[in-house]
Amino acid sequence: MEDIWAEIKTTTFRLDPKNRWHKGRVIQFWRGNPRNVKNNPFEFATGICTGVEQAFIDPDNNRITINDYVHFKRKILDEIARQDGFKDWEDMKTWFTKPWSGKRIHFIVTK
Repeated sequence: MEDIWAEIKTTTFRLDPKNRWHKGRVIQFWRGNPRNVKNNPFEFATGICTGVEQAFIDPDNNRITINDYVHFKRKILDEIARQDGFKDWEDMKTWFTKPWSGKRIHFIVTK
């Protein structure tokens, strides 16, 4: 939550099988799953999607492909990881342990 409010985390990687994410769409940021009321979820911020990119994360080969452009330099991988709220690329690989394909969603917080 703090990284989103401080504008450190400005992207998120998500599956999007129904193609719902697009520039201008309102984003609701939740702590917990809003469908699981037993865990007291709450919306802590609202934002706007500022862009969407196709993404493929390949942790085994230290690569991230965004819109058909392959990023493999450590400095760039670290920056992509930091924008998503991770400490660096090595930290991000602890979450994405297998190849993953989806979208990279850019956002700003509005309230």
